[in-house]
Amino acid sequence: MNIDRPEYGSGDSQIIKGLKVFENGKEVYKNDSFKLTIPEEKLSETEEREYLDSAVREIEETFCGENTGMYDISSDVIMNNIYVNGKVRAEWSLSDYTYIAANGEYDRDAAKDIEDQSETEAVVVLKCGDTERVHEFSFVVVKPDFSLEEELEAELEDVMSEAVKTGAGNEISLPGTLSIGDKELELTWYEGKRTDMTFIIVAIVALIVLIRYELKERKRRTEAKRKLSLKLSYPEIVNEFSLLMGAGMSLRKSVDMIANGRNKNDFAGAELKRVESEMTNGMSEYEAFVRLGERCNVREYRRFSSLITQNLRHGGKHLGKLLYEESEHAYDERRNIAKKLGEEAGTKLMIPMFMMLAIILVVTVYPAFSSMNI
Repeated sequence: MNIDRPEYGSGDSQIIKGLKVFENGKEVYKNDSFKLTIPEEKLSETEEREYLDSAVREIEETFCGENTGMYDISSDVIMNNIYVNGKVRAEWSLSDYTYIAANGEYDRDAAKDIEDQSETEAVVVLKCGDTERVHEFSFVVVKPDFSLEEELEAELEDVMSEAVKTGAGNEISLPGTLSIGDKELELTWYEGKRTDMTFIIVAIVALIVLIRYELKERKRRTEAKRKLSLKLSYPEIVNEFSLLMGAGMSLRKSVDMIANGRNKNDFAGAELKRVESEMTNGMSEYEAFVRLGERCNVREYRRFSSLITQNLRHGGKHLGKLLYEESEHAYDERRNIAKKLGEEAGTKLMIPMFMMLAIILVVTVYPAFSSMNI
């Protein structure tokens, strides 16, 4: 059996194989999960040199990062530990770590004290397999470009520190002029604006309260919509049960037919499908309908659940009649619900009508008052 070795640079790998050992045709050892360590492939000397050449080119291309060149380093440089997709390992050393750290970070605070520029020597030891190469180059660190705001803050900090050391009494004078390089700046001081943290904290707390209220209100609206849908579907469901069971169909088959005949987005249909699923999974008809009444949490469905469960527990020949009477009562209740919804819709329509009336009054009355110079 031949096994492919891992690609160079990816490291050794472990595999699990089944192993049987035979002696004179007799099995003496068996292991179904024997661990083998497969070493990564070994490169030829030519391949190692080629990878080292590629690593040197990659360093030259990437070292400067966002800087413009080797002789104008004013931000972080890139000093990786691996190159050429992990095939070459690198160990860095610098002649001076004052301005560039071992991880390539540029120290702006330290670099602002550079008089002109600072040349640094870099030595990189590159290793690929058994071959090693030392790559040396130099780069120049320059003073960072500070914005006017940064220069002002730094100079004012120095001026104020000096004023505190030399001044006496309980007052201190703010400078009226400031020199930054070859610039002479005039300073005018005035009362600044502070961020009112109290307002921000109150606003955050109010936002949290509003979000919690909105989530709670959204949940309430969803539940109200669900209950209304259940109530509107109730007369049809009871009527269908009355017809099917009156025709001699069993309760289980009636549930199956009604549940599969409802719209997939219908809440009542979804609840009946759950009843059907529970009975298919071994739950008794009695318990499934008890759970239906508890889940719906609507008076009508609790009444319907009670009719079914009483019939299942005590038996009876009048279930069809009771369901018919319940469906008649349910249709009356649905008419009352529809009437109530119509009244609510009419009330809501009054609001835009009053708004239109107010606009008309403003449009007609305002010119009259304007002409009277009131």
